[in-house]
Amino acid sequence: AVICLLVAGGLLWAGRVYYFSASPRDIPEAAKTFRPAGMMGQNIGALAFVFMLANLVYYVRKEFGFMKGLGNIRTWMQFHVASGLLAGAVALIHAALVLNNIFGLVLYLSLGAVVVTGIVGRFIYGLVPEDTLVCPQRREKRTGLSRFKDVLGWWRVGHGVLALFLIFVILLHVGVEFWVGYRWIF
Repeated sequence: AVICLLVAGGLLWAGRVYYFSASPRDIPEAAKTFRPAGMMGQNIGALAFVFMLANLVYYVRKEFGFMKGLGNIRTWMQFHVASGLLAGAVALIHAALVLNNIFGLVLYLSLGAVVVTGIVGRFIYGLVPEDTLVCPQRREKRTGLSRFKDVLGWWRVGHGVLALFLIFVILLHVGVEFWVGYRWIF
């Protein structure tokens, strides 16, 4: 959480003249640099995408054999949550704290849906006693936990579908921006 605040705070501090100005276009150098298509704006957008991709490493660690046993799953979950929240904050900074077009709004609402379902899912997982997640025999002995198992199954599917939709929308965003003439200028 501290790292998330430091990264987001550092980006906001660096672009404070642009982000918090009543009329950012009146400051041409800051607008050229920090607008979403500007040099820093594009890099901040790429950084948000990197955080979103880093977020998927948790899934790879959890589901694929070649990473099983690599670190504690709780640590990976904390990384997953932190990178997801950071991706949302950095994406909003990339948009210059303004959602002024329908495409940006759809993109950010998609990201918000993934973040909210992630938070809700984390809350639901917190309600299930840990020993029932680890030991299936204990899960069957507890009344009412089969309902949680069903909810968690549907939640994982929904969260995954939303995440895939978000990645599709991001790639569409980058493709459209490239098509209309924007190029990444590092």
